[in-house]
Amino acid sequence: MPLSREDILKVDDHATELILVEDWGPAGQPAEVRIRRISAAERDQIEVLAARMELTNYRAKCCLMFLSDADGKPLLKLGDLTTLGSKSGRALDMIHMAGVKFNRMGPKALEDAEKN
Repeated sequence: MPLSREDILKVDDHATELILVEDWGPAGQPAEVRIRRISAAERDQIEVLAARMELTNYRAKCCLMFLSDADGKPLLKLGDLTTLGSKSGRALDMIHMAGVKFNRMGPKALEDAEKN
């Protein structure tokens, strides 16, 4: 039986995942951070930034949306963007790549979806 309107609206489909970020732990060791499955509205924001080529602090903006607390809520606030953007590019790349993969974003995800 197909889902009803009420069923669809009450589904909690915002999962999280723990990942390791090199260099953020003690003595340069990996540290765990949590990323989350972002909403469709947040995904649209990221896609608009990319389409408009608004690449200033792009990775930090994406990571701001991907990083979450244990409840799946955003961990950081917009006011943290500049400080987050000053962190290691390598660390933000790790979070960004994990977030893109976890959220099935990017050209590879589109290719995979078309195959299925």
